[in-house]
Formats: sequence, structure tokens, C-alpha cells
Amino acid sequence: MAAFRSPPRIALLLSLVLLLAGVWIAYVEAKSYFSGGDLPLERFEALAKGTQTIGMSTTSKRLVLDNCLDGVVAVHARTQPPEKRDRVAEECRSVVDEIVARTPAYSYAWYVGAVAASRLGDTKGVVDRLRQSQVTGPTEQWIAELRVGLAETYLADLPVDVRTQHDRDLALLVASDRGVRAIAARYVRDPDFRDRITTIVEQMPQRSQQRFLSNVQRAAGA
Repeated sequence: MAAFRSPPRIALLLSLVLLLAGVWIAYVEAKSYFSGGDLPLERFEALAKGTQTIGMSTTSKRLVLDNCLDGVVAVHARTQPPEKRDRVAEECRSVVDEIVARTPAYSYAWYVGAVAASRLGDTKGVVDRLRQSQVTGPTEQWIAELRVGLAETYLADLPVDVRTQHDRDLALLVASDRGVRAIAARYVRDPDFRDRITTIVEQMPQRSQQRFLSNVQRAAGA
């Protein structure tokens, strides 16, 4: 009779384990949403104190990454004391390293890590993380648009492989409706950028060249 009773007991035990696991996952997820606070400065303080937690879902990870990016570059962050901004950058660099250890193909996370490294003066960290963002998200236009600004800042430090992918990011943006506007605006305001982007555009289809020229003219008029 005991042999007949054991399977239901095992099933009950497994159900209990699954229930507890579900409760724990829900708790971790909820904690990641509320640990940062509601207002920008609350989220900044949470990062400075190291109390921002990371959930298991992609959505909660994205929330933490957005908080980190804001905590390093947003206007409200720039009004804070430099030492506190450095603490936030250090925390964010650690948070990102934890996220990419779990999800190594997360291109946006690598980019946020590169931004944090930039704040800390870690040029090698910037280049290494920028490379990983390029490798894991070569065709993600919105991330390429973010990467371009950072790569342009560190252009002299980029090795050949990162510089080559940076050129591909530029071409990707020129070929897109939104991206071409950003590249045209950079062309107008940055004389050192013009020869490089012109060389890239001249290798693209005629339609892309004409659209780029039209956007440059529009940006110059603005």
C-alpha cells in the first residue's frame, strides 16, 4: 500500500517546490521594480547605495539598465557631486557585468557597461564592452545609434576591428530613415567627421547617397 501512496506524495512535493519557486521569482521581480524608486533622483540614490536589485526577466533587466544609463548621463545625474556619480558608475558597471554574465548576447547591456566605464576613465573597459555590443547587436539600429556617439568620442582608441564595425554602424544608420538624420546632423556640426562619413556614403547605393545629401542640406538649413 505504501508503494501506491508514494507517487501522489512525490507529486505533491514537486507541486510545492514549483509553487515556492514561483513565489520567489515573483518576489525577486517585484523587488527589482520597486527597489529603485519612482523619481529619477530616487533611482540615482538607489544606485549610489547599491540597493537596486536585478530581476530575472528581460523587462526587469532593461529597467535596471535604463536606470543606470540615466544615472550616468542624464541631466539630473550631472548635477550630483562627482564622487557620487562615480559610485553610481561603479555600481552600474558591476550590475552590467552581472547581467551579461547571465545574458552574454545582450547588446544594450554591453553598451551601458561601456558608458559606465567611460565615466570612470576606463578606456580599455569602454573599448572591450563596445566591441561586445557591436558583436552581439550588429544590426540593431537603435543600439547602433547609441554606440556611434560613444565610438566617436573614443575614435583614436579603437582597434581595427572595433573601428571597422563602427563604420558598419555608420552605414547602417545612413541607410535608415531615422539614423540618417542623426548622421547628417553630426556631419553639419563636426568638421572632422565629414571626410570619414563621406567615404562611407560614397560606397553606398545612389538612393542612400541622395537621401543623405538631402538630410545634410536640411540639417544645415536648420
